[in-house]
Amino acid sequence: SLTASSGEPDVTRTAPSWAVSQDQLEQLNSGEALNDPREDAAAAVEAASDELADLGIANEVPEAVERPQGFGSLAVDIPDRTITIRWKGDAPDSIKRVAGDNPKVTITVIESPYTDDELTKTGIFVFDQLTEEIGEKGYVSIVSQINDGSGLNATVVVTDSTITEENLRKAIQKITSIPVVLTIQAEDSPDNPVSASAPVS
Repeated sequence: SLTASSGEPDVTRTAPSWAVSQDQLEQLNSGEALNDPREDAAAAVEAASDELADLGIANEVPEAVERPQGFGSLAVDIPDRTITIRWKGDAPDSIKRVAGDNPKVTITVIESPYTDDELTKTGIFVFDQLTEEIGEKGYVSIVSQINDGSGLNATVVVTDSTITEENLRKAIQKITSIPVVLTIQAEDSPDNPVSASAPVS
């Protein structure tokens, strides 16, 4: 089945309890192999995911497969038999076809402000430009996508106290309009962030 949503999916999942049903009890009593619903769920989600991947709708695709424009990200929840796709713009009709072919799996399409390609290219650009901006006073540790596709995370390690959060925020604002959550760490204590700011946009 296919659903569409403009809101955020519930990302908090509780593992479902599993008990032997009456049909399974009869299977056990007759000496038949017991059908595990968890295995059925995994098989159903895998089948739908494989079909989507063949269309280039996956977080990682082979070079020979062209990814449709608009793809943001894809997340699966096997116990709930759900696949959540983030998409910028109108999602292709092929997703509806895959949903129709796999009625045991719910495929949800959520509007995404950015595509995976946009965030990847911008992340590389932010890394390079911030590195140039900081110079010998620190370094960019990592730039990554925020899980919900709403922007980027950037962690900067400073070796010179003249580099401030305000300096870095202004630099980021010049580099990109995509929101960047900035974390600043001191070189002598990388496990203890000095500052974790609100997104810079």
